[in-house]
Amino acid sequence: MLTLKTVNNLATLKNLGLSDIEAGVYLSLLKLGGSQASKIAKDVGIKRTTVYPILKKLAEG
Repeated sequence: MLTLKTVNNLATLKNLGLSDIEAGVYLSLLKLGGSQASKIAKDVGIKRTTVYPILKKLAEG
C-alpha cells in the first residue's frame, strides 16, 4: 500500500529525473537495505531481470 509519504518521495525522485520504476527500486533499497534482486523485484512488483539494469544505472548515478 502506498502511503502519502511514499507518493511524495516518488514525486520528488521523478522530479530529479528518475522513472517510476527507478524511483520504486530506489525506495525499495532504502526500505530493505542491501537485498537480493528477487526481493527488490517482489517489493516493487517488477521482474527480477528488470532490477539489474536499474541497479546499474542508479549505481553509476
